[in-house]
Amino acid sequence: INNDYKVFDYVLKDSDFVLPKAFTSLTSGGKDEELIKIEKEFQDHQDVIWGFFTSGSSGKRKLIGINEENLFSRLNSEKELFNLQSTSRCLNFLSLTHELGFYNLLASVSAGSTVLVKNILSPQHLFDTLKNSNISTFVGVPKVWSMLASSKLLQEFYQLKYLKLCTLSGGSLNIESEREIFLNLPDGCVLVKTYGQTETSRSLVNHVRSVEDLNFLGRRLKGVDLKISSGGELIHSGMGVMAGIFSFKNNTFEKTKNVYTGDIFIENIDGTFQMIDRVDRIIKINDIRISLTEVESLLMNSSFTKEVACIYDKEIMSFVILKDKDDKKNFELWVKLHTPSYLEIKRISYLESLPVNSSGKISYKKLRK
Repeated sequence: INNDYKVFDYVLKDSDFVLPKAFTSLTSGGKDEELIKIEKEFQDHQDVIWGFFTSGSSGKRKLIGINEENLFSRLNSEKELFNLQSTSRCLNFLSLTHELGFYNLLASVSAGSTVLVKNILSPQHLFDTLKNSNISTFVGVPKVWSMLASSKLLQEFYQLKYLKLCTLSGGSLNIESEREIFLNLPDGCVLVKTYGQTETSRSLVNHVRSVEDLNFLGRRLKGVDLKISSGGELIHSGMGVMAGIFSFKNNTFEKTKNVYTGDIFIENIDGTFQMIDRVDRIIKINDIRISLTEVESLLMNSSFTKEVACIYDKEIMSFVILKDKDDKKNFELWVKLHTPSYLEIKRISYLESLPVNSSGKISYKKLRK
Protein backbone atom coordinates (compact mmCIF):
# COMPACT_ATOMS: atom_id res chain seq x y z
CA ILE A 1 0.00 0.00 0.00
CA ASN A 2 1.30 3.46 -0.86
CA ASN A 3 3.22 5.23 1.88
CA ASP A 4 0.81 8.17 1.87
CA TYR A 5 -2.24 6.04 2.68
CA LYS A 6 -3.78 7.01 5.98
CA VAL A 7 -5.22 4.55 8.46
CA PHE A 8 -8.40 3.36 6.76
CA ASP A 9 -10.81 1.64 9.13
CA TYR A 10 -14.14 0.41 7.85
CA VAL A 11 -16.67 -2.23 8.72
CA LEU A 12 -18.26 -4.28 5.96
CA LYS A 13 -21.73 -5.37 6.98
CA ASP A 14 -24.49 -6.57 4.66
CA SER A 15 -22.55 -5.12 1.69
CA ASP A 16 -22.79 -1.61 3.17
CA PHE A 17 -19.96 0.43 4.62
CA VAL A 18 -20.04 2.07 8.02
CA LEU A 19 -17.37 4.74 8.00
CA PRO A 20 -15.92 6.52 11.02
CA LYS A 21 -15.27 10.23 11.10
CA ALA A 22 -11.99 10.34 9.22
CA PHE A 23 -9.87 12.83 7.35
CA THR A 24 -7.20 12.48 4.74
CA SER A 25 -4.65 15.06 3.64
CA LEU A 26 -2.24 15.45 0.76
CA THR A 27 0.74 14.89 3.05
CA SER A 28 1.92 11.82 4.91
CA GLY A 29 2.59 11.80 8.62
CA GLY A 30 0.54 12.73 11.68
CA LYS A 31 -2.15 15.35 12.09
CA ASP A 32 -1.03 18.95 12.36
CA GLU A 33 -2.71 21.64 14.46
CA GLU A 34 -4.76 22.81 11.50
CA LEU A 35 -6.25 19.35 10.99
CA ILE A 36 -7.13 19.09 14.68
CA LYS A 37 -9.07 22.40 14.46
CA ILE A 38 -10.83 21.18 11.34
CA GLU A 39 -11.89 17.91 12.93
CA LYS A 40 -13.33 19.80 15.91
CA GLU A 41 -15.36 22.03 13.58
CA PHE A 42 -16.60 19.01 11.63
CA GLN A 43 -17.89 17.37 14.82
CA ASP A 44 -20.71 19.94 14.75
CA HIS A 45 -21.83 18.55 11.39
CA GLN A 46 -22.75 14.98 12.16
CA ASP A 47 -23.74 14.22 8.58
CA VAL A 48 -20.18 14.78 7.31
CA ILE A 49 -18.32 11.46 7.31
CA TRP A 50 -15.26 12.07 5.14
CA GLY A 51 -13.12 14.89 3.82
CA PHE A 52 -10.91 15.41 0.77
CA PHE A 53 -8.25 18.05 0.40
CA THR A 54 -7.95 19.41 -3.11
CA SER A 55 -6.15 22.29 -4.73
CA GLY A 56 -8.45 22.05 -7.75
CA SER A 57 -7.30 24.11 -10.71
CA SER A 58 -7.02 27.30 -8.70
CA GLY A 59 -4.08 26.19 -6.56
CA LYS A 60 -5.96 27.22 -3.40
CA ARG A 61 -6.25 24.52 -0.77
CA LYS A 62 -9.83 23.35 -0.18
CA LEU A 63 -11.37 20.75 2.10
CA ILE A 64 -14.48 19.09 0.72
CA GLY A 65 -16.87 17.35 3.12
CA ILE A 66 -19.12 14.49 2.01
CA ASN A 67 -22.12 12.99 3.77
CA GLU A 68 -23.65 9.52 3.65
CA GLU A 69 -26.00 10.46 0.80
CA ASN A 70 -23.04 11.68 -1.27
CA LEU A 71 -21.14 8.51 -0.53
CA PHE A 72 -23.79 5.98 -1.50
CA SER A 73 -24.91 7.99 -4.52
CA ARG A 74 -21.34 7.95 -5.83
CA LEU A 75 -20.81 4.26 -5.00
CA ASN A 76 -23.97 3.26 -6.86
CA SER A 77 -22.98 5.33 -9.92
CA GLU A 78 -19.44 3.87 -9.84
CA LYS A 79 -20.75 0.30 -9.77
CA GLU A 80 -23.10 1.00 -12.67
CA LEU A 81 -20.56 3.02 -14.65
CA PHE A 82 -17.85 0.35 -14.41
CA ASN A 83 -20.25 -2.61 -14.50
CA LEU A 84 -18.67 -3.90 -11.29
CA GLN A 85 -19.65 -7.47 -10.42
CA SER A 86 -18.43 -10.28 -8.21
CA THR A 87 -16.41 -11.57 -11.18
CA SER A 88 -14.62 -8.23 -11.73
CA ARG A 89 -10.92 -7.96 -10.91
CA CYS A 90 -10.05 -4.36 -10.07
CA LEU A 91 -6.67 -2.70 -9.67
CA ASN A 92 -6.47 0.19 -7.22
CA PHE A 93 -3.18 2.08 -7.22
CA LEU A 94 -4.45 5.62 -6.67
CA SER A 95 -4.00 7.11 -3.23
CA LEU A 96 -6.98 7.28 -0.88
CA THR A 97 -6.17 10.99 -0.55
CA HIS A 98 -7.69 11.33 -4.03
CA GLU A 99 -11.43 10.82 -4.44
CA LEU A 100 -10.91 8.60 -7.50
CA GLY A 101 -8.88 6.11 -5.46
CA PHE A 102 -11.23 6.36 -2.48
CA TYR A 103 -14.47 5.72 -4.38
CA ASN A 104 -12.92 3.14 -6.70
CA LEU A 105 -11.81 1.02 -3.75
CA LEU A 106 -15.10 1.25 -1.87
CA ALA A 107 -17.25 0.64 -4.95
CA SER A 108 -15.21 -2.40 -5.97
CA VAL A 109 -15.38 -4.01 -2.52
CA SER A 110 -19.08 -3.21 -2.05
CA ALA A 111 -19.81 -4.87 -5.40
CA GLY A 112 -18.07 -8.02 -4.19
CA SER A 113 -15.28 -7.61 -6.74
CA THR A 114 -11.73 -8.84 -6.23
CA VAL A 115 -9.54 -5.82 -5.51
CA LEU A 116 -5.78 -5.66 -5.80
CA VAL A 117 -4.30 -2.66 -3.95
CA LYS A 118 -0.78 -2.06 -5.12
CA ASN A 119 1.95 0.57 -5.00
CA ILE A 120 2.84 0.89 -8.69
CA LEU A 121 6.51 1.77 -9.13
CA SER A 122 6.82 2.26 -12.90
CA PRO A 123 4.92 1.98 -16.21
CA GLN A 124 6.40 -1.50 -16.71
CA HIS A 125 5.27 -2.50 -13.21
CA LEU A 126 1.73 -1.32 -14.03
CA PHE A 127 1.66 -3.22 -17.32
CA ASP A 128 2.99 -6.42 -15.71
CA THR A 129 0.42 -6.14 -12.91
CA LEU A 130 -2.46 -5.69 -15.38
CA LYS A 131 -1.26 -8.69 -17.36
CA ASN A 132 -0.19 -11.12 -14.64
CA SER A 133 -3.13 -10.44 -12.30
CA ASN A 134 -5.79 -10.67 -15.06
CA ILE A 135 -7.12 -7.22 -14.19
CA SER A 136 -10.49 -6.38 -15.81
CA THR A 137 -10.95 -2.77 -14.61
CA PHE A 138 -8.70 0.12 -13.63
CA VAL A 139 -9.01 3.89 -13.30
CA GLY A 140 -6.30 5.81 -15.13
CA VAL A 141 -5.43 9.48 -14.64
CA PRO A 142 -3.61 11.66 -17.23
CA LYS A 143 -0.20 11.21 -15.60
CA VAL A 144 -0.50 7.41 -15.76
CA TRP A 145 -1.57 7.36 -19.41
CA SER A 146 1.20 9.80 -20.36
CA MET A 147 3.80 7.57 -18.72
CA LEU A 148 2.45 4.50 -20.50
CA ALA A 149 2.53 6.32 -23.84
CA SER A 150 6.06 7.68 -23.42
CA SER A 151 7.36 4.22 -22.45
CA LYS A 152 5.78 2.71 -25.61
CA LEU A 153 3.86 0.20 -23.46
CA LEU A 154 0.49 1.24 -24.93
CA GLN A 155 1.52 -0.67 -28.04
CA GLU A 156 1.61 -3.84 -25.91
CA PHE A 157 -1.91 -3.45 -24.50
CA TYR A 158 -3.28 -5.95 -27.02
CA GLN A 159 -1.83 -8.63 -24.70
CA LEU A 160 -4.22 -7.66 -21.87
CA LYS A 161 -7.00 -10.05 -22.89
CA TYR A 162 -8.81 -9.78 -19.53
CA LEU A 163 -9.00 -5.97 -19.55
CA LYS A 164 -12.64 -4.98 -20.16
CA LEU A 165 -12.85 -1.36 -19.02
CA CYS A 166 -10.49 1.50 -18.23
CA THR A 167 -11.00 5.22 -17.80
CA LEU A 168 -9.67 8.64 -18.63
CA SER A 169 -10.44 10.41 -15.38
CA GLY A 170 -9.16 13.31 -13.33
CA GLY A 171 -8.43 15.59 -16.27
CA SER A 172 -7.96 15.52 -20.01
CA LEU A 173 -5.13 14.73 -22.41
CA ASN A 174 -4.62 16.22 -25.83
CA ILE A 175 -6.66 14.56 -28.57
CA GLU A 176 -3.61 12.86 -30.11
CA SER A 177 -2.81 11.08 -26.83
CA GLU A 178 -6.45 10.04 -26.33
CA ARG A 179 -6.57 8.65 -29.86
CA GLU A 180 -3.41 6.62 -29.23
CA ILE A 181 -4.90 5.14 -26.06
CA PHE A 182 -8.18 4.22 -27.75
CA LEU A 183 -6.56 2.61 -30.79
CA ASN A 184 -4.22 0.45 -28.69
CA LEU A 185 -6.81 -1.03 -26.32
CA PRO A 186 -7.38 -4.80 -26.58
CA ASP A 187 -10.46 -6.11 -28.37
CA GLY A 188 -13.57 -5.88 -26.22
CA CYS A 189 -12.13 -3.26 -23.86
CA VAL A 190 -14.22 -0.12 -23.33
CA LEU A 191 -12.64 3.29 -22.77
CA VAL A 192 -14.71 5.57 -20.54
CA LYS A 193 -14.15 9.32 -20.32
CA THR A 194 -15.60 10.93 -17.21
CA TYR A 195 -15.97 14.48 -15.92
CA GLY A 196 -16.67 15.82 -12.45
CA GLN A 197 -15.06 17.78 -9.63
CA THR A 198 -14.03 16.67 -6.17
CA GLU A 199 -16.94 18.86 -5.01
CA THR A 200 -19.41 16.77 -7.03
CA SER A 201 -20.08 13.25 -8.13
CA ARG A 202 -19.34 12.39 -11.74
CA SER A 203 -21.37 14.71 -13.97
CA LEU A 204 -20.69 13.50 -17.50
CA VAL A 205 -19.72 10.13 -18.91
CA ASN A 206 -18.73 9.03 -22.40
CA HIS A 207 -18.33 5.38 -23.40
CA VAL A 208 -15.97 5.84 -26.34
CA ARG A 209 -16.93 3.64 -29.29
CA SER A 210 -15.10 5.46 -32.08
CA VAL A 211 -12.29 7.99 -32.54
CA GLU A 212 -14.94 10.66 -33.22
CA ASP A 213 -16.41 10.08 -29.74
CA LEU A 214 -13.20 11.43 -28.22
CA ASN A 215 -14.25 14.95 -29.24
CA PHE A 216 -16.78 15.35 -26.42
CA LEU A 217 -16.72 14.69 -22.67
CA GLY A 218 -20.03 12.88 -22.55
CA ARG A 219 -23.68 12.94 -21.62
CA ARG A 220 -25.04 13.92 -18.24
CA LEU A 221 -25.62 11.11 -15.78
CA LYS A 222 -29.22 10.37 -14.82
CA GLY A 223 -30.46 12.72 -12.11
CA VAL A 224 -27.53 15.14 -12.38
CA ASP A 225 -28.58 18.80 -12.56
CA LEU A 226 -26.33 20.78 -14.90
CA LYS A 227 -26.77 24.17 -16.49
CA ILE A 228 -24.59 26.53 -18.47
CA SER A 229 -24.44 30.18 -17.38
CA SER A 230 -24.73 33.11 -19.78
CA GLY A 231 -20.94 33.26 -19.74
CA GLY A 232 -20.66 29.60 -20.69
CA GLU A 233 -19.58 28.25 -17.27
CA LEU A 234 -20.91 24.82 -16.30
CA ILE A 235 -22.81 24.83 -12.98
CA HIS A 236 -23.56 21.65 -11.03
CA SER A 237 -26.36 21.52 -8.48
CA GLY A 238 -28.78 19.05 -6.93
CA MET A 239 -27.82 15.38 -6.58
CA GLY A 240 -24.13 14.72 -6.24
CA VAL A 241 -23.08 18.10 -4.86
CA MET A 242 -20.97 17.53 -1.77
CA ALA A 243 -22.13 18.49 1.72
CA GLY A 244 -19.96 21.58 1.87
CA ILE A 245 -16.53 23.20 1.96
CA PHE A 246 -14.43 24.11 4.98
CA SER A 247 -13.48 27.78 4.98
CA PHE A 248 -9.90 28.23 6.21
CA LYS A 249 -10.49 31.97 6.38
CA ASN A 250 -13.41 31.74 8.81
CA ASN A 251 -12.69 28.28 10.26
CA THR A 252 -16.26 27.25 9.49
CA PHE A 253 -17.95 24.57 7.43
CA GLU A 254 -20.07 26.13 4.68
CA LYS A 255 -22.82 24.11 3.02
CA THR A 256 -22.87 24.07 -0.77
CA LYS A 257 -25.86 24.26 -3.11
CA ASN A 258 -24.18 25.08 -6.40
CA VAL A 259 -20.71 24.26 -7.69
CA TYR A 260 -19.32 26.68 -10.26
CA THR A 261 -16.90 24.46 -12.13
CA GLY A 262 -14.75 27.16 -13.71
CA ASP A 263 -15.03 25.30 -17.04
CA ILE A 264 -16.54 26.72 -20.23
CA PHE A 265 -18.88 24.23 -21.94
CA ILE A 266 -21.30 24.02 -24.83
CA GLU A 267 -24.18 21.54 -25.06
CA ASN A 268 -24.55 20.02 -28.50
CA ILE A 269 -27.89 19.32 -30.21
CA ASP A 270 -27.50 15.58 -29.55
CA GLY A 271 -27.25 16.17 -25.80
CA THR A 272 -23.49 15.72 -25.51
CA PHE A 273 -21.36 18.24 -23.65
CA GLN A 274 -18.11 19.63 -24.98
CA MET A 275 -15.55 21.50 -22.88
CA ILE A 276 -14.04 24.58 -24.51
CA ASP A 277 -11.59 25.72 -21.83
CA ARG A 278 -11.16 26.95 -18.29
CA VAL A 279 -12.75 30.33 -17.52
CA ASP A 280 -9.32 31.77 -16.71
CA ARG A 281 -7.88 30.50 -20.01
CA ILE A 282 -10.24 32.48 -22.22
CA ILE A 283 -8.51 35.68 -23.30
CA LYS A 284 -9.39 38.66 -25.48
CA ILE A 285 -7.11 40.03 -28.20
CA ASN A 286 -8.45 42.91 -30.29
CA ASP A 287 -11.99 42.09 -29.04
CA ILE A 288 -11.67 38.48 -30.22
CA ARG A 289 -12.27 35.76 -27.59
CA ILE A 290 -9.52 33.15 -27.78
CA SER A 291 -9.17 29.82 -25.98
CA LEU A 292 -5.58 29.06 -25.03
CA THR A 293 -6.41 25.35 -25.19
CA GLU A 294 -7.49 25.79 -28.82
CA VAL A 295 -4.19 27.59 -29.51
CA GLU A 296 -2.36 24.60 -28.03
CA SER A 297 -4.38 22.22 -30.23
CA LEU A 298 -3.58 24.35 -33.27
CA LEU A 299 0.16 24.20 -32.58
CA MET A 300 -0.06 20.46 -31.97
CA ASN A 301 -1.23 20.08 -35.58
CA SER A 302 2.35 20.74 -36.60
CA SER A 303 4.34 17.62 -37.42
CA PHE A 304 7.25 19.09 -35.47
CA THR A 305 5.61 19.30 -32.03
CA LYS A 306 5.53 16.69 -29.29
CA GLU A 307 3.90 18.76 -26.52
CA VAL A 308 2.67 22.36 -26.23
CA ALA A 309 1.47 24.61 -23.41
CA CYS A 310 0.37 28.26 -23.70
CA ILE A 311 -0.12 31.06 -21.17
CA TYR A 312 -1.05 34.72 -21.59
CA ASP A 313 0.83 37.62 -20.03
CA LYS A 314 0.12 40.70 -22.19
CA GLU A 315 0.82 38.36 -25.11
CA ILE A 316 0.56 34.66 -25.92
CA MET A 317 3.58 32.72 -24.70
CA SER A 318 4.06 29.21 -26.09
CA PHE A 319 6.18 26.51 -24.45
CA VAL A 320 7.07 23.77 -26.91
CA ILE A 321 8.71 20.38 -26.84
CA LEU A 322 9.86 19.43 -30.32
CA LYS A 323 10.20 15.90 -31.65
CA ASP A 324 13.57 16.98 -33.07
CA LYS A 325 15.51 19.79 -31.41
CA ASP A 326 16.91 20.87 -34.79
CA ASP A 327 13.46 21.79 -36.14
CA LYS A 328 13.11 25.18 -34.39
CA LYS A 329 13.31 27.22 -37.60
CA ASN A 330 10.96 24.83 -39.43
CA PHE A 331 8.42 25.04 -36.61
CA GLU A 332 8.55 28.84 -36.44
CA LEU A 333 8.00 29.01 -40.19
CA TRP A 334 5.04 26.64 -39.81
CA VAL A 335 3.57 28.92 -37.14
CA LYS A 336 3.77 31.95 -39.46
CA LEU A 337 2.09 30.05 -42.29
CA HIS A 338 -0.66 28.27 -40.32
CA THR A 339 -1.81 30.56 -37.53
CA PRO A 340 -4.17 33.55 -37.87
CA SER A 341 -2.43 36.92 -37.69
CA TYR A 342 -4.53 38.06 -34.70
CA LEU A 343 -2.97 35.34 -32.50
CA GLU A 344 0.43 37.01 -32.77
CA ILE A 345 2.43 34.05 -31.48
CA LYS A 346 5.83 35.69 -31.17
CA ARG A 347 7.20 34.31 -27.90
CA ILE A 348 8.15 30.65 -28.20
CA SER A 349 10.24 28.87 -25.57
CA TYR A 350 11.64 25.41 -26.15
CA LEU A 351 11.72 23.02 -23.20
CA GLU A 352 12.86 19.47 -22.47
CA SER A 353 9.70 18.80 -20.44
CA LEU A 354 6.61 20.64 -19.19
CA PRO A 355 6.10 21.14 -15.44
CA VAL A 356 3.21 19.16 -13.95
CA ASN A 357 1.33 19.17 -10.65
CA SER A 358 0.71 16.20 -8.35
CA SER A 359 -2.19 15.02 -10.55
CA GLY A 360 -0.03 14.93 -13.66
CA LYS A 361 -1.69 17.95 -15.26
CA ILE A 362 0.36 20.75 -16.80
CA SER A 363 1.19 23.34 -14.14
CA TYR A 364 0.55 26.69 -15.82
CA LYS A 365 1.41 28.36 -12.53
CA LYS A 366 4.97 26.99 -12.73
CA LEU A 367 5.22 28.06 -16.37
CA ARG A 368 4.45 31.63 -15.36
CA LYS A 369 7.39 31.57 -12.96
